[in-house]
Amino acid sequence: MGQNLENGHMLFGHPELDGRAYIKNLYMLGDDDEFHLVTATADEINDLNLLTRKFVVYSAGALSKGDLLHISSYNVANDVFVVEKADADTSGKPAQLVASEDNAGSATSQASDIEELTGLNTNAGNVGDPVYLDATTAGSWTLTPPTGADQLKQIVGRIKVKSATVGKIVFNTVKGEVVALGSSALQSASVLKTKLAGGFSKRTLADGTASATDVTVTGMAVGDELVSVIAMTTKAAITSMADRTSEYVVGAGKLVKAAGTNETDNQLLIEWLDLT
Repeated sequence: MGQNLENGHMLFGHPELDGRAYIKNLYMLGDDDEFHLVTATADEINDLNLLTRKFVVYSAGALSKGDLLHISSYNVANDVFVVEKADADTSGKPAQLVASEDNAGSATSQASDIEELTGLNTNAGNVGDPVYLDATTAGSWTLTPPTGADQLKQIVGRIKVKSATVGKIVFNTVKGEVVALGSSALQSASVLKTKLAGGFSKRTLADGTASATDVTVTGMAVGDELVSVIAMTTKAAITSMADRTSEYVVGAGKLVKAAGTNETDNQLLIEWLDLT
């Protein structure tokens, strides 16, 4: 420390606390060849912290500063990650970085996982409101959360300043706040029937039985939910229907009927939710 320093160079002084180094003082070498203590406001230090995590990335397509980026591959020639614009409407493209500068395409540029952008229109929200990855324009942000069944709902930052012209957003992709997954992000067969609020609706026709006789229902199991049992009179020539749901209980491969109406020669339309 202190070797080959020129005007404008900085010198850090830090103590050791619990085995970790903390910056205590920051000095700059002046024109008089003396070190001078540098002072800064809390906001200035905070802004400095927002700019500390920079990465060099490669993009085949053009990027603008502030674009939300997804890491898609690795560029061996430049020894950097390959990025593309993140998209809430495309499976597997959550925001992981933010473009720190423009990129004309087929070139490297800087990106960050925490970035503050200014000169934005944030007037539709309030300070502290979440900012989401957009599902309409790749790489963009929105104050309105995506709601499509196949869309990703990811918080990518927060409003710092509310304004129609000089708004500020602090983007933070480190946390990866995915609030909801769209169907396009799910693996095939990843959702079990037991995880569905209503299960799968099933229907079948069965012959009616006597007043205290169970009805065989293939595929029904204890734990399923009965929706309705409609008795149709008569099977040979249906002329009327009646709701008999209250007379039946779900059993293993059957509807249990302890008593109730004699449905001999009638036909039953049975609907239930397969929760098992």
